[in-house]
Amino acid sequence: MIKRFTGVASTIFTLLALCSSTHAQKEIVLVSGKPPLTQRMVDQYIAVCEYILEFKLDKERRVRFEQATVKYWTDDDRKQIGFFLDTLKLYGKPDELKRIRDSNQKGVIDSLRADKDSPDSVVLVEAYDAAHPDRKNQAGANDIARIVGTWKRVDFLNADRNPTTGRLQGVSFTDSRVLEISSDGHFKYLWTHNHCNNGSGYGSRSCCHQTASHREGTISIEGVNLVFQMEPGLDLYKDECDHSQDKQSRTEAVRVSYPAQTGPSNGKVYLCWDEPGQKKICLEKQ
Repeated sequence: MIKRFTGVASTIFTLLALCSSTHAQKEIVLVSGKPPLTQRMVDQYIAVCEYILEFKLDKERRVRFEQATVKYWTDDDRKQIGFFLDTLKLYGKPDELKRIRDSNQKGVIDSLRADKDSPDSVVLVEAYDAAHPDRKNQAGANDIARIVGTWKRVDFLNADRNPTTGRLQGVSFTDSRVLEISSDGHFKYLWTHNHCNNGSGYGSRSCCHQTASHREGTISIEGVNLVFQMEPGLDLYKDECDHSQDKQSRTEAVRVSYPAQTGPSNGKVYLCWDEPGQKKICLEKQ
């Protein structure tokens, strides 16, 4: 299932929109649940798959795919439902879908081949191989090995220096992220941010505020998604000018999945992922 993808060509979306408009007043609900599974959701999901993998599901495979998806809802399989909903978020995002198709189609189909126990994945692999018989022998196991190692990003802003006193003035900061991934899929992630006023704020005092987060757990690649299974972590905050603000807190275990990509740029290799509400995070391979 391209549940691992967590829009599509405008012509496809236009056709789907026209087809679905006749049911605008009465949505076709296939299975009740949280959320209900509708025919429109299945159609949009299939459109995403067809664009990224460059095929068209025939009637027989479309029925089998829909039956498999319905079963996830009737079984209340929250994991599979979550993968479906993550992938569905790609619908209506042409630039993102084109990027996935152009840069990571092989990763998607490799993930589907490895997912042999899911009938929906079997259907998509069948359709892909039928549409691209020349690519069948190029398939390989989706392997965590391609992201094993240390990835790092450091951003900074230097303060100005007063030409008369020679003292630093204004704002400065450093922001550092380090992600270490081992061959067994374990990861360690450390983010630190240091922000200094250098005489601005708090009157004429120079103060720095330090924030840090530490996470560990396991990491996997599911289609185009980078999946972090995080253990309980630790967040820290320190204020040099007001230590009453100092604090540390434990975070709960959580599973998060972000669309991601790896690849070369300007002679370097980057691992990037999209966290909701943030700019794209890109770390350089060390």
